[in-house]
Amino acid sequence: MAALVVDGELSDLYIAPHKAKFPAPGAVMLARVERILPATGGCFVRLPCGCPGYVRHAAGLRAGNFVMLQASAYPDRDKALALTRDIRLRGPYAILTAGKPGISVSRKISSESERCRLRGIASPMLEGMDASWGLILRTASRSQDKLLRDDVAGLATLGRKVEEASEWTTPRIAIPAPTPRQLAYSEWIAKDGCQVDDYPGAARDNHLDDRIEEALERRFALPCGGNLYVDETRAVTAIDVNTGRQSGGNAAANAASQAARILPRLLRIRGIGGQIVVDFPSLRRGAKHAVEHELKSAFSADPVPTTLLGWTRMGLYEMHRKRDRVPLSTAFDVEALSSL
Repeated sequence: MAALVVDGELSDLYIAPHKAKFPAPGAVMLARVERILPATGGCFVRLPCGCPGYVRHAAGLRAGNFVMLQASAYPDRDKALALTRDIRLRGPYAILTAGKPGISVSRKISSESERCRLRGIASPMLEGMDASWGLILRTASRSQDKLLRDDVAGLATLGRKVEEASEWTTPRIAIPAPTPRQLAYSEWIAKDGCQVDDYPGAARDNHLDDRIEEALERRFALPCGGNLYVDETRAVTAIDVNTGRQSGGNAAANAASQAARILPRLLRIRGIGGQIVVDFPSLRRGAKHAVEHELKSAFSADPVPTTLLGWTRMGLYEMHRKRDRVPLSTAFDVEALSSL
């Protein structure tokens, strides 16, 4: 487990699930095509663990083919694991891409001279690899020449392992999924810099058991005095936002605005993905526009891809979120949580 605490609040959480039937997102594996679905353009495959997987784009594949795939999201309940042929190996400073040659640089690095310099550093590291591999240089690579070289060299080694695995004749894992420690370094430490507590008892000293138990509560209090309730069902996650003991003309707008700003963090640490509907308090048209603006602003900074779909005729707000992590509600057993 790796936890990010910002200003005393749990901001993000990566967990290796207690019992996992499927490879976690990021794992690369050779799979065997079992059945093509012409109606959807996808196919079912057999994974190394013996569990089923589903690939949305199966163009050019036939039953019996072996294909290199990457787990892209956790499965929903008893459904097949979502897989993609678009393989990306992520490091803290670069991303190695299969089938997309060339070197691109994060748009957040605006200086053209710096962009050219970084390409010059990374390009020699790909020598000897298949020409179909490409690189994306992340924002964190700015002015990190040695770390960038080391990162790209490590990614190139992984890429060669994928190339070798494509010659296998049985389904097998080629690259395991990144661990919570690796994800923490890649997505928090290298990007933003953090004070790192990594010693026996660090979870206890940082009161992570209390923070996680609080995150698992159905009810979440808002600073304005309102609250929201989170109910995870098989089909959809429903979030009900209430004004609580607030009263007055702006009570509904205040509760809705605060909930909109808090939602990305709440969904992130709870590992909630899939279909989500939010029942905000009754709002006037102008207040609805303001809340939607708050939602777009809040989710634009969230690392988990989320599609904001807008208001329904019943006044609910719909969104769809990638299942990139295991739900917190299923990640721990009782004994594991109490022993943190």
